[in-house]
Amino acid sequence: MLATSVEIDQLPGVWQIDPDHSEVGFCVRHLMTRVRGAFTRFSGTITVGDEPLRSSVRAEIDTTSADTRNSERDKHLRATDFLDSDNHPTAYFKSARISTKDGRYLVEGALTIRGQVRRVTFDLFLLGVDTDASGGRRSR
Repeated sequence: MLATSVEIDQLPGVWQIDPDHSEVGFCVRHLMTRVRGAFTRFSGTITVGDEPLRSSVRAEIDTTSADTRNSERDKHLRATDFLDSDNHPTAYFKSARISTKDGRYLVEGALTIRGQVRRVTFDLFLLGVDTDASGGRRSR
């Protein structure tokens, strides 16, 4: 389910990304197939403004935590050919703009991997807001 302005309006403030209930995944083409993977260690914040389109996202990703469920491939992925995790152990994302298109929210920003910056756009999904067992608010 994509976020609606009614749901996101309930969220002004700073939200910590919960790595136990979030995912930083990737999919790349390799030969005749696609390889899916994820980074298992990451952190960040989502700052929701009073006006949803003035919100922002910041994240740090531990590149040494790349996991494709194949240890040899993961080792190669972390090597100098790709992530160069020994010299660049952290990747960064910082949003520049949040917009809407066709009823969905888009987060545009700068993704820095290996010291190289690329402009990227991600879909923003919001499934709802609940109260957790400790009485705190969580979005999903």
